[in-house]
Amino acid sequence: MIDEAEAFALVERLLGFRAEPTRAHDVVHTVAERLRAHACPDVPSYRRLLDDPRIRSVETRVVADRLTVNETYFLRESAQLDVIIEKLVPQLLARGVSPVRVLSVGCATGEEPYGLALGLHGAGFARADVDILGLDVSPSVIEGARRAHYSEWALRNVPSALRGRYFERHKKGHRLIEEIRQWVRFDVANVVGDDGQFWQTTHADIVICRNLLIYLTPDAIGRAVERLARVLSPGGALFLGHAETGLAGSHFEVEEERGAFYFRLREQTATRVWFAPIERSASQVQALARKLPASPAPAAVAEADASPAGRVEALDDVLELMQKERFEEALARVEASMIDSRSERGLLRAVILTNLGRAVDAKRAVSARLERLPRCPFAHYLFGVCCESLLQFDEARQSYARAVEFDPAFAMAGLRAGMLARRAGQIEEARRRLSAALEHFPNQATRTLSLYGGGFTREMLASVCRAELAALGVAAGGRA
Repeated sequence: MIDEAEAFALVERLLGFRAEPTRAHDVVHTVAERLRAHACPDVPSYRRLLDDPRIRSVETRVVADRLTVNETYFLRESAQLDVIIEKLVPQLLARGVSPVRVLSVGCATGEEPYGLALGLHGAGFARADVDILGLDVSPSVIEGARRAHYSEWALRNVPSALRGRYFERHKKGHRLIEEIRQWVRFDVANVVGDDGQFWQTTHADIVICRNLLIYLTPDAIGRAVERLARVLSPGGALFLGHAETGLAGSHFEVEEERGAFYFRLREQTATRVWFAPIERSASQVQALARKLPASPAPAAVAEADASPAGRVEALDDVLELMQKERFEEALARVEASMIDSRSERGLLRAVILTNLGRAVDAKRAVSARLERLPRCPFAHYLFGVCCESLLQFDEARQSYARAVEFDPAFAMAGLRAGMLARRAGQIEEARRRLSAALEHFPNQATRTLSLYGGGFTREMLASVCRAELAALGVAAGGRA
């Protein structure tokens, strides 16, 4: 009988995956299968086989085929793709970078890099302008990416006009047209494994690595981020998933553009000079993304004062699903397990609905909560988020102000209230709100930050606050 801990240790060695109890059966079954394939009597003998780099390389790919999660879809987190297409690629081409090199790491069956390609095509760019390389550790999913056959579910976020233009009906699904298929190259590579030569010779101006790091151990995350920083050119941009924004590390500084967050490689980190780094102006930091409150890291959900009974519920089951962007499952879990109308899961339900783009339903859910708990700052904050996503900016600003009224130390609410005030031309109010938020960020409760900070670290959020104040001409010292 194979010990679970031994099996997880092997998978960590090969893929960098962290142990997840819910996957114990799959991991043990896969390791047992590999032992049989090599006639190994036990795990130590198989581990010794892996000391041979050639065997380890093959086994890594086989195990990856068995265990990697490949659920994705076209135009996921489309605001980030818009920043690449509308801002970064034109800037780089104007600076003489041609072609612009884009690396899609953990690309699975290709929806992400192909989605970028069809967006670039629609914007009038040519294949010669942008080189796109998709990478994944699993050979079978790379083969699937090259075939480019997709189900209706994979196209659920693609408007009908784009479906008609870029996809052909194929058996029971859809196939991407050849012009877009030829735009993207694919290769098999492991960002935490032994593909040292590959990562030493690969260069990129933009790296997209979304929803991969959340599956890795802390050590593997560190190795992956180091490699991504190494392949990026000076000033290059890294795009992570919502739940990974706190994992970029010291090599990067956070950027925001029209509600999409990404990371710039600090100039001193890079060792190659491809193009002059793009300078970041404080005036470029616009309204915080509507996604910020909708991407909690796995932590307890809210302060005890959100629950009049002082009850803090166990929410890890739902938060783990949300971290993996399995929002439909998370919603079903919440709705099946809510204790009563005052349950903290009611707040979590509104966050999930926002993630699913159901702002009207989320607003309705928060309104019902406010009827029962009219002084709950978190409910007022979420109501503001719903209003903002529905372009009801005045109402949103008032809701954020109420959240601060009921909890003056609620830095996230003060930050968003200040950003909307600046957008509305209310300069003094913006200064007051932002200065107070910056003062409170160092002491913001960790649980509040986890739920409403979108995975961003305390320092990242404080840096956005400082940039907003700088745009107002305020010297923003503060600490975080």
